Amino acid sequence: MSVEKHAINMMEKGTGENYRKMVEKAAEIFLSYDLDAMAEKLGIRFEKDYLYTEMLKRSYRISRHDGSVEWSEDGFEHCAPAGFSESMILYDLIAYSKPGAKAAGEYTQIKNLADTLTGQYYAGKGSIDTAAEYFDGKETELAKGCEALDGVPYGRGDVSFRIPVWRDLYTVISFWSSDDEFPPQLVVMVDMNMKDFIHYETIWYLEGYLMNLIKAGF
Repeated sequence: MSVEKHAINMMEKGTGENYRKMVEKAAEIFLSYDLDAMAEKLGIRFEKDYLYTEMLKRSYRISRHDGSVEWSEDGFEHCAPAGFSESMILYDLIAYSKPGAKAAGEYTQIKNLADTLTGQYYAGKGSIDTAAEYFDGKETELAKGCEALDGVPYGRGDVSFRIPVWRDLYTVISFWSSDDEFPPQLVVMVDMNMKDFIHYETIWYLEGYLMNLIKAGF
């Protein structure tokens, strides 16, 4: 079973215990691949015990023994375990990225990459609206949170940034504050070729994880 199909099966149940099992199974699947070949394909550093990469301003390593993911801010002198979303995103980026995959440099809303209408709302239903309500009235903090992730002003909106995710992949965040006539609006866009790097369902994990990192920068 692929990481993607396993993710779909487990997400339908949706409990914390299932998320833990989901990561464990994904790690098992990840370790079944030729890790040296994957690392060479992507040009990422690998050693006897770990693969190394960076994502959203964090340095990560993935154990070649049990597939566990850790992140560090000091060259891995001290490490912290990665969360569910981080782990699933990294497994996909490394194991799933298509040979020769390249970012388009053009952006679209996540739902536009779905293969079916139902799939447009998979895993991310309501999450962007909830984030928009949270950011309303916190425009200065939102901008600082984006800047903390090396985001640069981009596009339209009261607050709008292009944020580097992984290698040459970026996410665009555009936010409009509420007024007397309209509720707050948040638009999250990803690279048009994002599905050459990760599965559609994993893009929603990325969106949720990014929102949490931005909030942490407040």
